[in-house]
Amino acid sequence: MKSNNLGIVVDGRWNASVSGIGRFSREVIKRLPSYQSIMKGNPTSPLDWLNVGRIRLPKSTILFCPGYNTGLTQARQLLTLHDLMHLTCESSMLKKTYYEVLVRPVVRKAGMVLTVSHSSASTIREWVNDTSVDIKVVGNGISIRRPDSPKMRQNEQRTLLYVGNMMSHKNFPIVLQALHHLPEASLTVVSNDVDEVTRQANAISSSLLNRIKLLRGVTDDEMATLYSSSDVLVMPSSEEGFGLPAVEALTCECPVVYWSGCSGLEEVLGGFGTPVDKLADISSWVDAVRTASTQTMDMDSVNQWLKQYQWNAVADRVQTAITELKNRG
Repeated sequence: MKSNNLGIVVDGRWNASVSGIGRFSREVIKRLPSYQSIMKGNPTSPLDWLNVGRIRLPKSTILFCPGYNTGLTQARQLLTLHDLMHLTCESSMLKKTYYEVLVRPVVRKAGMVLTVSHSSASTIREWVNDTSVDIKVVGNGISIRRPDSPKMRQNEQRTLLYVGNMMSHKNFPIVLQALHHLPEASLTVVSNDVDEVTRQANAISSSLLNRIKLLRGVTDDEMATLYSSSDVLVMPSSEEGFGLPAVEALTCECPVVYWSGCSGLEEVLGGFGTPVDKLADISSWVDAVRTASTQTMDMDSVNQWLKQYQWNAVADRVQTAITELKNRG
């Protein structure tokens, strides 16, 4: 990026990541002014808190980071905390120390932090424990487009879809158990953790893998086709900062079945999903999948709801936050 004299730089290293933060970074940063990105290295490295590029920034600089990573510098750092799962379901002593010693003091010093949902904002508000910190909900956008061809059922077999990793809060075994009790169904899994999918499926039944298609490295266009050709997206997550696959599925007229106790999904779905009240009750998931896969979606209402998830609007909110923080002096 070209240099500028506004005293604002961005941490563009997340652009190379295939994670949700990587998506957010790529979509937002390309829509911002040409702020300089001077940092090198891996933003998730345990030693990144000593990044020389960050350390050298002057006190007058605002450093926008699309993720949670931070470190030593005189500059004010505007972080984006998509969620606080590093302190809950993905917790470790190292992560807790990192957030306690580095992240929280940086957020308090800046007096501002960005996040992607009101659900996450509520969690962050309690954690930061400082009423002077301004928590800005900038949201997320949808990158895929609904295929032009009309949605139609591919065959008589019910097709389930799962998109995500195998972290414990995703509760992927629930998807497998539901599939096991749906002999008429098949499952497509889009995940980089294909070995773990295989292990968990074999633990339930040696024949279950015969009804599972494993995919990785899927493009946006391919993902849109998968959503459009699936009967239901199953998301039994107990926690989500946002849950981007849910709104992507809605975009492509794919019903979403989720746990009602996941406030992040409740928020972004806006009543257009099929909730399951009892997380561990497999029969409830089976019933919900069968119900959702036969329902017709009111796409006019869905599309009206989805208008709020646009990357241009997200980038505008990020830019407004950066400018506001810079003007505070």
